[in-house]
Amino acid sequence: MTYTNWNAGEPNNSGAGGEQYGVMNWGGAGWNDYGNSTSGTLPFILEFDCVSFNLISGAASGSLFPVGTTVVRYTATDMSGNSSLPCQFTITVNDNSAPVVVCPPNITVNAPVGSCSAVVNYATPTATDNCGNCASPGSIPGFMLLGTFGGRAYYVSGTNYTWTAANNLAISNGGFMASVGSASENSFIRNAATAAGISSYWIGFTDEAVEGTFVWTTGEAASYANWNAGEPNNAGNEDYTQVYPNGLWNDAGSGVSIPFILERTCITPVLISGLTSGSNFPVGVNTVTYRATDASGNSNTCSFTIQVNDVTPPNIVCPGAQTLNMNASCTAVLPDYRNLASATDNCNGSISFTQNPAPGTILNNTGTLVVTLSATDAAGNSTSCTFNVNVADVTAPVIVCPSNITVNSTPGNCGAVVNYTVNASDNCATGNCGGNPISGYTYIGTLNSHTYYRSNYCDRSFRQFRKLHLQCESGGSNCAQHHVSGEH
Repeated sequence: MTYTNWNAGEPNNSGAGGEQYGVMNWGGAGWNDYGNSTSGTLPFILEFDCVSFNLISGAASGSLFPVGTTVVRYTATDMSGNSSLPCQFTITVNDNSAPVVVCPPNITVNAPVGSCSAVVNYATPTATDNCGNCASPGSIPGFMLLGTFGGRAYYVSGTNYTWTAANNLAISNGGFMASVGSASENSFIRNAATAAGISSYWIGFTDEAVEGTFVWTTGEAASYANWNAGEPNNAGNEDYTQVYPNGLWNDAGSGVSIPFILERTCITPVLISGLTSGSNFPVGVNTVTYRATDASGNSNTCSFTIQVNDVTPPNIVCPGAQTLNMNASCTAVLPDYRNLASATDNCNGSISFTQNPAPGTILNNTGTLVVTLSATDAAGNSTSCTFNVNVADVTAPVIVCPSNITVNSTPGNCGAVVNYTVNASDNCATGNCGGNPISGYTYIGTLNSHTYYRSNYCDRSFRQFRKLHLQCESGGSNCAQHHVSGEH
């Protein structure tokens, strides 16, 4: 016996028959001896020999078990040192969480002039997984492996690059310039780069597209930043982000050349539809879809679009000059000349034609009319050409002679002065060929479809009078006016 806790004066073996038993917590304190003759009953403490359990492999109850199957093995040892044979059981944790796949943002480009497609480069989609790990990230020529963090492997370039050159090189190596989503990730990269002897380096944070709005080249949400005091300040058009030796960020310009951090996911998304980066994408909306699958077979997809715009108008060829004859009413209906035009386009597709003035336009004047034909392709690009339409009056005038005239000679003369009038009308004749009054002029007469008027003023400097000569030619829509001069 190594321990007792008797009350004061105990044990005292008092009472008839003696007190041979111990009672704990007597009177709320220590022990007391107690006999059989004592009235009443008390609870008792039941004690077994203790057996200890020994964990041989696996993890204790309440531990965090990894995805997969863990074997747990125990032995038992009693107080005499006897040990049992091991027993074992398995704990299987299933991963039912799909990876998170992030595609780059939608891209819109214009096809080169004359082309119906465009070469487009895009950042490779990234994937992260709740169980992602990079046990063997692999080596990349020209880069040093910094380590892994959050299911991604990080490398630093062995050469200095401008930000644009670094971004292109990151894409060509199947990764992207590092995107930093937390303070812990920023510290991990900074510490690893410092250990590798790297001072400042580029990351993939840029406001090149919209000044003042920094985004990650991967399309990930910009939920974290670690700018130095007063940054970004865009001093001298600084669109890119470098990380200082103390881990703070600074915006820098296109002329800076430093190493960069290359980031690659441990789960590589696979292209399942669309074209690869660097392909020739046709005009229109092209959908690109990637899928990422983790080690447990869980998969997820992301998609983005690459829209290539056709900005090249079609080539149009107009017909040669056309002739349009007016009818007897001195009008003509403009025909539809669109079927006489031809057009080609860099992209196969429908081409629509329009005409100005529109087909069916009523023409009332003779002369040269300029007609414009336009060709519009499926993308809305348009081009035009013109040609001349000669609108001609081909209806001869109608002449009316007077009746035959018989007169007697003037006495003393061998002849007689005879006045007569020859009349004519024309479908397109206008003006004053019939001697109608003109303000400021006095009608003289008409001869051979030429009508003459004398002005009512005299140029005193030259002592000349002026005559207005109206020439009404067959087919003319207006009488041509000419001034002739004569002595006063």
